[in-house]
Amino acid sequence: MRGTAEPVAMELFDPCTVIPDEAIRAAGADPATKDDSGPLNSDQWRYCTWTSASHFLGVQSTTRTMEEIRRNDTTVNADAVLIDQRTDAMTYQLDIASDRNCVVAFPWARGVITVLIDVKLSVVSENDPCAAAIASATALAPYLPN
Repeated sequence: MRGTAEPVAMELFDPCTVIPDEAIRAAGADPATKDDSGPLNSDQWRYCTWTSASHFLGVQSTTRTMEEIRRNDTTVNADAVLIDQRTDAMTYQLDIASDRNCVVAFPWARGVITVLIDVKLSVVSENDPCAAAIASATALAPYLPN
């Protein structure tokens, strides 16, 4: 018998095991710095982080909905954005140090995928973290599920 296995209904996309090194490089981070030991890894979240000289790049999948992300008290400065033809995407910042981070979020079949840029505290930067998050999300989008 031939066929493909169907994932469990709420199985999360695991960015640490699926996103190839060349995509991480294209998104501006070093694939050798991969870290999946974050506190968010659970049955509702899968999180992976990579670093560059100036920032952290985080990709996560969650069973949460876009509406839950929008309503979250830590979500500020939300704006619609188009990433790889994903019309329901948005950028937002986390209210803690919002000038140093930006998240791109878009829905996928089982919840939400986010791409986070978090500028290192040791870096003095006038670059817009949302511009970096959009560029990273655009580079990663072909490897992320719909």
